[in-house]
Order: sequence, then structure tokens, then C-alpha cells
Amino acid sequence: MQYTNEELAIRLWDTEHIRHTMNRMCYYLSNRDFRGLINNLWVQKNKRTASLGYNNGYYIGMDEIVRHLVLEQTDLPKTGSARMETLTTPLIKLHGDGKTAQYQGYMPGFRSSAQADGTMETYLTLDMCFADLIKEEGTWKIWHLILMHDHTMEAGKPYGKLPTFGWNDPLEETFGTPTVPQELHDPSYGWELLYDDMPRELDTYEEKYSYGPYGDFGKKYFQRDKR
Repeated sequence: MQYTNEELAIRLWDTEHIRHTMNRMCYYLSNRDFRGLINNLWVQKNKRTASLGYNNGYYIGMDEIVRHLVLEQTDLPKTGSARMETLTTPLIKLHGDGKTAQYQGYMPGFRSSAQADGTMETYLTLDMCFADLIKEEGTWKIWHLILMHDHTMEAGKPYGKLPTFGWNDPLEETFGTPTVPQELHDPSYGWELLYDDMPRELDTYEEKYSYGPYGDFGKKYFQRDKR
């Protein structure tokens, strides 16, 4: 598509706004301020179609997202615990009509919690973030979000000694029970579909390529309608 200089300036500002929104998300997650995350960054006009995805499926609709993030996650103890989430190497594709956009970024971090014997249990995490964003009243909001978890490594232990298969990830329980159980990502087999799921150059939003529950994300090659 061809854009005027004014349109290009608006798109540049939109891209920075999206980057800023996703960076703010990291601070909300790190501080475990899930109410602030939902109230300030998630959609307000598209609540019924909003979704949050983990390796094991999707929470669909803001009521379900609130149930998981606020009612379940907020109950976890904060005293003696720490969490840090970051985003790096972002890919941002603003759709041609300027109404929606897609985001992808690596998400390294750590989680630490105090133990009864006075020690700390700390895990380094390697995740990836995918998001559809939509502009509501001039502000970019998170519409569909996938937090794809790949590696959990106990701090101070050699990564090379972790078993390739058959290891129970201690963070899997934090995924909860999604509205729609579905295998979105299997860490044992890497990111073989990563390039197919990167943000695309599109004229407008297309559900097939979205990061919502009805897109291709998480499907095997033979399950995808190639076009």
C-alpha cells in the first residue's frame, strides 16, 4: 500500500505506541498488578472476543481472563517472591487500514519465591509473546495475547544437564485451566512453526492469521488451510 507523508507519520507514532503498550505490560506482569493490566491495557469495547493463550489453551472473553489473572493468580503469595518479565527483538506489523496490528517478541525473565527453610527457589524463563492489538478511541489495546512458554531453568544448575524429554516444568501449573484446552506449543519440539506465525503484512485484520482462538496459531502444518 502507498501512504502519504502524513499517514506515514501516524503509522510511525502508532508503532511506537504499540511498543510502549507491550513494554508497560511487562511491568504490570512483573509487579503482578493484573487488575492494572486489565483495566489499562486490555480492550474495553471488544471484551467478548478478547483472549489469553498459554501452551495449554485459551481463556476466551474478559470474564475468563479476569478469572484466571485476578482471581487465581492474585491469590499467590507476594511476600518473599519476585518476578521479572521483559520483551526483546520486537516485530510489529501495523495492518494497512491502521485499525489493528500484530506484535511478536522474545520474553526472557525470572521467577523467585522464598522457601520454608529460608532459601530461595529461582527459575529463569524463556518465553515468546504474540499479540493482536486494536485501536479503541485512538488508543492501542491488547485484544488477543499469547504467552508461549518454552524453557524453565533452575538458577545455578547447568542447562545442558536438563533432560530433553520427560521433565515436569514447575511453572505449568500457573497456566491454570483454560476455557478451551488446546495444545498451542510443545516445548519438547521447539519452534518449528515460528516463521509461519510471525506478524504478517496484511491490508486488514484476518482471523486466520490472528493470535486469537480461531486462528492458525498452534495448529500443525496439515491442519492449516494453505492459501
